[in-house]
Amino acid sequence: MDRVTCYAPGSTSNVGPGFDCLGIAVAGIGDRVLAMRAAGEGVHVLSVSDPRIPCDPLRNTAALAAADVLRRAGARGVSLELRVEKGLPLSGGLGGSAASAVAGAFAANALLGGPLGPEELLRSALEAEAVVAGRHPDNAAPSLLGGAVVVLGVEPLRYARLTVHPSLRLVFATPAYGVETARARAVLPASVSRADAVGQASALAGLVLGLERGDGELLRAAMVDRLAEPFRIQVARSAVTDDR
Repeated sequence: MDRVTCYAPGSTSNVGPGFDCLGIAVAGIGDRVLAMRAAGEGVHVLSVSDPRIPCDPLRNTAALAAADVLRRAGARGVSLELRVEKGLPLSGGLGGSAASAVAGAFAANALLGGPLGPEELLRSALEAEAVVAGRHPDNAAPSLLGGAVVVLGVEPLRYARLTVHPSLRLVFATPAYGVETARARAVLPASVSRADAVGQASALAGLVLGLERGDGELLRAAMVDRLAEPFRIQVARSAVTDDR
């Protein structure tokens, strides 16, 4: 096999009180990466469907993840060329950089014959994400594994799959403006009160139970975020003003 196309779905993270620790893959929208073997060595990006995303392999998450897969697999003297087709909006809150990273990692692994398992592929995607958005598995993990994932730790990496009740459906309203991850994280406080910490923990427990049980009332009560939303609302308002 000298070429392969891999698809990775978008994802929603920071679901309610699940800031930085709960993500859910989204069916029907995602990124595709076409990977081809080439002469030479290293990973090169031939094109990206969104011109705002760089083809520089040191700044493109698909290329960064693919290169990390080659490194982990010990593949020397291998060259890959990538074409990235973006199905996800830039800075749209649907894990676009993570989806490209996952698709790039999976494609490189497939061309090598699949030497790496899911956890190593996730680590490669996280290495790529760290360059552009920080080391946060809450988008990359569900994009790679599917469904809902709770991130239990980053160093060491620990996560758990979460069952979502089949009666539940996700509906998204995508705004016409974007908010960069770095900008959204910069406004967050370095510490929170004990009351907010306890309230966030109890709401997250309710959210997990509500997702597993399909309990609408429990979900409504649990969808309260005390750590990010109160501070990020100003960033969203500023983005709307800038867009105008």
